[in-house]
Amino acid sequence: MRLSYSLSTRYFSIIAFRIILILGIFIFLDLITTKRNIRFDLTPTKKFTLSPQTKKVLKDLQKDVHIINFYKTAERRETEDILDFLSSESQRIKYRMVNLDRNPGLAKKYDISSYGAAVIICDDKKTNIAFPSEESILNGILKVTRDEKKKIYFLSGHGENKISSESADRGYSHIKEQLETEYYDIEDLLLMGKNEVPEDSSLLVISGPEKD
Repeated sequence: MRLSYSLSTRYFSIIAFRIILILGIFIFLDLITTKRNIRFDLTPTKKFTLSPQTKKVLKDLQKDVHIINFYKTAERRETEDILDFLSSESQRIKYRMVNLDRNPGLAKKYDISSYGAAVIICDDKKTNIAFPSEESILNGILKVTRDEKKKIYFLSGHGENKISSESADRGYSHIKEQLETEYYDIEDLLLMGKNEVPEDSSLLVISGPEKD
């Protein structure tokens, strides 16, 4: 009887020790990830994995950027997850979730009239976006933090690749769209009848000319 009791006590002691050990490991990992702001994206499409460009922009921020999202209750979770993820990447990103139905005065102040829209503010600059996504927020951040919008010209008139074409071989429309999301002005430049490149040009791209 004593032997059975001793074995039972020892067995439960081992089980209890293992449970405490496992709980201790989880608590330790939670403290580390919270303190160091470590996150893991386990979504199949890597929904919450930021692009290298977004990470660079957030890392280089020199001023605080405030984002106010005017949500609809049923749609709050997804937007808040994105904003929370962005703010975890940079302490310069501050965000606030506001119920549009309960705060019509604040929405009017920022010219917000639709659910899901947000305003991005830095100092005295602000811009509105229809719905927060990584791309739209990045574009908004660049708008309010850059002193000026830089212009990139793509030379045309000599058989160059076209920024308006979607052709897989010669089209650069996807590059144009990507650069515009990064707050650049993109234009074709035909130098016929001109003596020089426009002064507002930050970059001139001469891509694949087929004749002199």
